[in-house]
Amino acid sequence: MIQITPKYTAVEETYAALRKHINSIWPENVKEEYVHKEGPMRIMLPNWRVIEIAPMKAKDPWVYVSLGAWEVTKDELYEFGRYGLDFLITSPGRNLHHIKTLAMAAVYHSEPKTRINIQHVIDIGEPWIEGSKCDHFLVSLPHLYPPELETILINDIYISFWWLLPITNKEADYAEKHGVEALEEIFEKKRINTVDVKRKSAVSSFWR
Repeated sequence: MIQITPKYTAVEETYAALRKHINSIWPENVKEEYVHKEGPMRIMLPNWRVIEIAPMKAKDPWVYVSLGAWEVTKDELYEFGRYGLDFLITSPGRNLHHIKTLAMAAVYHSEPKTRINIQHVIDIGEPWIEGSKCDHFLVSLPHLYPPELETILINDIYISFWWLLPITNKEADYAEKHGVEALEEIFEKKRINTVDVKRKSAVSSFWR
């Protein structure tokens, strides 16, 4: 149940705490912030931005973390209190296209009818990276990183960071028919490389 509650006013304090939280997970990584001002973002979420996190090792992925989608629901009161979401994308290399993709996710999330939830499958309408067969995202917990990353309590609002995991159209269909947990079991069994641009569908030999 959603209730409208007094407006959340500690916005600047919350952004500062979120940056500190991100720095605690990636303390030594080089970071850069980007602002996306195209489309409705300038009006809808003027504070929204993306932190680009460079890897410490060449084999590790780049990480793009949004800051600001949490404001979509900051003035709503749920059964357990205030709650907000932000999202992250892992990438095989530096690619600023992910900023636009994260902005798309924030706009999608801003509509009450399309609020993003865990285990949702999102059709993004194009490859997540040019040349990839993955054109959907599976909303997942960020289990690649320390569990402390997932949720932080700031004042009276819980803010979680969820991972947008790229999947193929065939994998999305499989999840719809058999459930997300069944798809995740296949991913775990086959040990897929989630940032492999050329990755083939993991369900080709399982599909019924």
